[in-house]
Amino acid sequence: MQMKTNQRRMLPASIALNVFCVVISLICIVPVLWMYVSSIRGNASFMLNPIAFPKEFVIQNYVAASRISSIFMAMGNSTLYVIFSLVLVNIGAFITSYFFSRYEFKGKNFIFSVYLAGMLIPLYALMVPVFVQYKILGLLNNRLALVITYFAMQMPLAIFLYRSFIDGVPRELDDAATIDGCSIVQRLSRIIFPLCRPIIGTISILTAISVWNEFAFSVILTPKTNLRTVAVAVRFFSSDIKVDYTLQFAGLCMVTLPILLLYIAFSKEIMKGMISGAVKG
Repeated sequence: MQMKTNQRRMLPASIALNVFCVVISLICIVPVLWMYVSSIRGNASFMLNPIAFPKEFVIQNYVAASRISSIFMAMGNSTLYVIFSLVLVNIGAFITSYFFSRYEFKGKNFIFSVYLAGMLIPLYALMVPVFVQYKILGLLNNRLALVITYFAMQMPLAIFLYRSFIDGVPRELDDAATIDGCSIVQRLSRIIFPLCRPIIGTISILTAISVWNEFAFSVILTPKTNLRTVAVAVRFFSSDIKVDYTLQFAGLCMVTLPILLLYIAFSKEIMKGMISGAVKG
């Protein structure tokens, strides 16, 4: 009887919580759906009533958008930067975090704090120093400039998450592997790294989204057309005189679709990695 009473008391709170979650979900989903619907409208029709449902479908918007901004070339460039960043960040952060977790050395806490400080410093405050340094080194309009920059941008968070996870992996596994004659490379590649799959998925998705959407550094470091990223390419649908909104929406739809599908496919991995890192840390 008491259980039924408690359930009745909890029912209004449960309903309110569900309603709140539905509202938040709609706030997130509706703008994305509106963007995709608007991308198949004519610009004149859109300007008359931006929220109306399209009476005709203008698929030509996607053809024109891909031609005007060379969107597919930009997507290829961004894909290349994402792949390099994923490989370098996962390998670099994993090895660094392992030594932070397993070894004691002078200045360890200070060095780790310096890495964590990278998450606190506004990245765009570093644009001028980075630009000047790359100009002196002759790295402007060079793919290597963005690869290095993205690698440095993603390392602090990756090291923090990797270390939190590795701290929860029993040290007895390392001892057993050493007794069996495994070298440190074998220990890392065959034992510890496979156990880090949840956090690898989390870091990979966060890195991919961040690199794919990055705009400011790609503008100042690689302004050449053939090095343009997707975030830079979509800005060419507008000018000081005219903005073709439907073409811009078509371009945005094309560049957001791959990363949106990737996030949907691996969203569970993100949650598992975050929870594992939090619990084991």
